[in-house]
Amino acid sequence: MAQERGARLAVEQHNARADTTFRLALGIFDDRGDAARARQAARRFTEAGVSAVLGPSTATTAPAALPLYQDARTAMVLISVGDDTLTSSNPSILRAIRAPESQLALPLVSYLSSVEPVDRTAVIDDRAGGPSGPALVTGFPEEPPHEGTTSVHPVAADSDDFAAAVPALAARAQAVVFSGTRP
Repeated sequence: MAQERGARLAVEQHNARADTTFRLALGIFDDRGDAARARQAARRFTEAGVSAVLGPSTATTAPAALPLYQDARTAMVLISVGDDTLTSSNPSILRAIRAPESQLALPLVSYLSSVEPVDRTAVIDDRAGGPSGPALVTGFPEEPPHEGTTSVHPVAADSDDFAAAVPALAARAQAVVFSGTRP
């Protein structure tokens, strides 16, 4: 939803400029995180002659749609997914505007070292968290914020019990980093 609002605002602001040499139009298709729907959206957009797409926005849907966009030479701009989740034989059509999954710990460690320095950090390792989980779980203990300590507290992939927060709090963590995507 936030991506759609951002795209609508950008199109509105671009089209409102007096000096613009072209107008933008925005089409929306919610793939609901489903690979088949992402391919359906890609067919719809490529058949319509769309020049570029924002998305797809999950690690499941982006690889499903990529071949269709590659074949049509339609630019694919990834907002929520790092391009390290994809293999592309035509990287000229692919752009990512966020860091790769393997580098997600870096800005958090920097923030917790420089802006809000902490000595004790806990990482809640949601094993169902997808590709960003391992990068955060290994990144924090290897380079703990503010040269402090990091403890890791796993939550099983098949569990909805987030009791791992209890030992994180008992260890008096000054910052807690959640490596998952489950609400």
